[in-house]
Parts: sequence; structure tokens; C-alpha cells
Amino acid sequence: MNFFIAGIFFAFAMLAKIQIIFLALYLIYLIPHVSKNNKNEINNSFVKKYLIFSLIVGFIFFYILQLYIQKFPSFENNKYIDLVFFTLSFIIIIIYFWFSSNFKKNLILFSSMLNGFVFLIVLIFLLDKINFLNVSDFIFLKISNPIHSMTLFTGEMAKGAVSIDYILNNIYKAFSSYRFNFVELIIIVSLVLYNFKKRNYLLTLFFIFVINTLVMNLRYNISYHLYYILIYLLLFEETIRNLSDKLIRKLIFTVLVIFLINSLNFFIFKDNNFLITTLNRQNGMEKICNEFINKIPSNTYENVDYIKYWHNKFNDKNLKKICNEII
Repeated sequence: MNFFIAGIFFAFAMLAKIQIIFLALYLIYLIPHVSKNNKNEINNSFVKKYLIFSLIVGFIFFYILQLYIQKFPSFENNKYIDLVFFTLSFIIIIIYFWFSSNFKKNLILFSSMLNGFVFLIVLIFLLDKINFLNVSDFIFLKISNPIHSMTLFTGEMAKGAVSIDYILNNIYKAFSSYRFNFVELIIIVSLVLYNFKKRNYLLTLFFIFVINTLVMNLRYNISYHLYYILIYLLLFEETIRNLSDKLIRKLIFTVLVIFLINSLNFFIFKDNNFLITTLNRQNGMEKICNEFINKIPSNTYENVDYIKYWHNKFNDKNLKKICNEII
């Protein structure tokens, strides 16, 4: 039940920020640990069979959906990218569960999380269809194709079907320039290596940290430092747990000083920093309305075509009503 609820809240998080999908690795990482220590097993055989069955059927349906939608123009530049990503991810997850204890229970908890995720999406879809909510159909397309959606904003297209060259090129770009602090990176790598023999599970946490950091590095935005601090501290807390109190205090002080300096630099001192950019940001609807009413080109992604494409509930009548109140 806990993972079902976690799936619901994770769906809410993905609706807010599609990139959150990579943080799901932390939930997946926890599944074997929970299944090993949790004595409250699901005793209902019907529920167990349903969760296994729904997991299999869900993945089959997802693969059929992915193959079907590739024929549409929106996917012609990045064909099969989500299919490749989720296939590889599923294989890695199965291997991880297999080498952990309680393989079947791991699958059941994983299915419970996915059922919670799907439950919320289906509920929102139904509320939209009865006009209780107004949700763009593209939201459902984005959440079922998150990797394709993210590449649209980076401009990194495969120009057709996804190939090995395309994947390797993006991996190279992610590694070629590191946007965060190297001192922080050296500290966390040193701590992981120091603890590795006694606590080899830290390698998994470090892998999750690296994946999320590289994704943020590839799709860099100043605000991503907030996400970075969270995943850094999660790993940092685990790596210092068995150290002496004196050394822990020194490391915490060092990391906090580095975080403070970085935060002041990125959010306050740097030219065109996050704070200035945010406070001086022009209302995007003003650009759209100037283009719609006054025929003044927006010259940014915030334009009439954009809002009609991603928010298909907006038509000329609705836009005119909104714009009459803004300009």
C-alpha cells in the first residue's frame, strides 16, 4: 500500500516536472530493502496475482503504444527513444531485483508503485473527459514519453530512429562539461571509495547520483542546483554515517561552506543570476497576447503556436478573452 501511495505522489511530481522521472531510481533502489525488512507481506493471493499480471500487461501495452505512435509527425525526429530507454531500464531493474533477495516480492512492490502512478493518471484523464478538469491531451502524451519530451526542449534530435551514435554522442556531451562544483564531486567520490569495501550498496546510490547529475548537466539550468543539492545530501549522509563524530563535523562544515558559496554565486552574485532573471522575467502571456492581438512576433518559444500546441484547450475565443484582460 505504501508503494501504491508513493506511485500516486510520484505521478503528481512528474506532472509538475517531467525530469523527476530519474529520481524514481531512489524508490526502485529502496524496494529490495523494504521487501527484506517488511514483515507485513501481502497475504491475499488474488492481489499478488493481479499485481504480477498488471505489470506484464502494462509493459506489453506500453510497448504496443510506443510502436503505434512512432508513425506520427511529432516523433519522426526521435523515433523509439522512449522505447529504447524503458526497455534498457526494465532489463536493469529486473537484474537488480534478481540479484537482490525476494525477487517476486520486489516485482510485486514495483508493480504496486506503477499501479499507483497509473491510477492517478487514469483518474485525471477521466476527470478531464467529464469536464471536471481541463487538461491538455499533450500532458498525457508527455508523461508516457518523458525522454522524447525532454529532447524537444534541448534540441537534441536523432533525425530519425534512435541509434547507437546518437546515444553515445549524448553521453559524451553529458560527460564533456561538468556544470557543478568539482570540489564537491571529489569529496563525494572519496567518501564512496573509502566506504566501498564495508558498504558496497553505496555504489548503487552513487550510480543514481551520477545519472541524475549528468541529466541535469545535459539539460542545464541554474535552478537545477536545487535538485542537485538534494541528491548530493542524500548520498553524503550515507557516506559519513560510520565516520568519527569529529570528522563528520568537519565534513559537514566543509560541504555547507561550499554550498553557501555556490548558492550565493549562482543565485545572487553571478551576472544574470537566477534571482534577477526570475524577478525581471516578463509575463509570457503578454508576449503571446501581443502576437495574437497586435501581431507583434514573440521571437521566443512563448508564442501563439506554442500555447495552442501544448494547451489544446486554448482556442482563439479563449485567447481573446484572456488577452483582453491582460493588454
